[in-house]
Amino acid sequence: MPARQVFPSDEAAINAYLDGLLTQRKLSNHTVDNYRRDLLQLHEMSEDIPLGKLTHHQIRRFVSKLHASG
Repeated sequence: MPARQVFPSDEAAINAYLDGLLTQRKLSNHTVDNYRRDLLQLHEMSEDIPLGKLTHHQIRRFVSKLHASG
């Protein structure tokens, strides 16, 4: 299955957020890589809805699926 295209605004928001984690919060590269992976998984599960348009119910469903998968 081909990967979904990340919306330019989503990609910019993700990159800005991750940059802030590195520069402002001083998180490790490994931690930021994990955040990136999770955000990209959220985007994949969003069924082509821009991340800024997701409801809290959709995000909670994603978190539940992540938790259930271990």
